[in-house]
Amino acid sequence: MKKVLLLLAQVLLSFAMFPQSSEQISAILKSEKATVAQVSYLPAVYSSLIQDNDGEAKAFDELKSKGLVPNEVSAEEEATLSDVAYIYTKALGIKGGIFY
Repeated sequence: MKKVLLLLAQVLLSFAMFPQSSEQISAILKSEKATVAQVSYLPAVYSSLIQDNDGEAKAFDELKSKGLVPNEVSAEEEATLSDVAYIYTKALGIKGGIFY
């Protein structure tokens, strides 16, 4: 259920963002479990930290270097809902609130 919500959020947010590589989006959707690096791709492209063809690893590294990814997570671990919320709110400049 978490994966479905996570993927749905990424797909919906991708409509509001600049066009991303369809191969990258397809790879995220086809994966068994979304990793933190995969979740980092869309906000990194949207924030113009990486180019569309740079990939997940560079996206994670750029967000990590800017402090937009929690310090305790690694690129290859499964993304939790709290990781996704943290990354997206920090990268997109959304203020946290009671439901953050």
